[in-house]
Amino acid sequence: MEKTSYLEEIFLKNPKKKKNILEFIERFTVIEDVFVEKEIFNHSFKCRYPGCGICCRDGTSINMDEVNRVAKSIEEIKTYLDESKIKRLDKLNNVFYRKNKREGSWRLRTWNSSCIFLMEDKLCAIHKYCMDNDVDWIKFHFNLCVTYPLRINKEQNFIHIEEELKNREYVLPCFNKYGEEDYDESNMLIYSMKDVILDRLGKNFWMALEKNREKN
Repeated sequence: MEKTSYLEEIFLKNPKKKKNILEFIERFTVIEDVFVEKEIFNHSFKCRYPGCGICCRDGTSINMDEVNRVAKSIEEIKTYLDESKIKRLDKLNNVFYRKNKREGSWRLRTWNSSCIFLMEDKLCAIHKYCMDNDVDWIKFHFNLCVTYPLRINKEQNFIHIEEELKNREYVLPCFNKYGEEDYDESNMLIYSMKDVILDRLGKNFWMALEKNREKN
């Protein structure tokens, strides 16, 4: 009797989910026990600040550890903001977040159609604070603000492109599929995000990721 493959066993146990499972296998590869979306090898990314701020128009999801970390420096961070946002934060007693619909999560507040921390020149007040005070912004800032346009979930071992970008809900001038505009290797998505990937997933993962990129 022919032995049933592992994949066939999964289909037998989850016949209604066969299509979803096949789509998942097509979309992701496994590198160092991390599920990596294959599309990250097909895009370039180069932030074009100042004067953009498109990716900061909505408040991102955050957790309470991130809230507590940033809250300790909120008075210093506020000094980079325009008067209207300072007044808004003062009125909120520096509570720069609100409860999210999903249980156990929070979201950054917005003001005047942008993140509460976006400065008048469309740069980030938290990032600016880190640069001016020799603070490691990759470790200090809100996770999604650092990893965007990727979503890196260290706990669940996932790395993928933000859904709104793939669906073209957001059209960012800094994010492009190869062939849409000129690019060089330094603009490749994984290389532009190298420091973040190294910090979040480590050197061994980075080396395996780069090796996998060379194969594709």
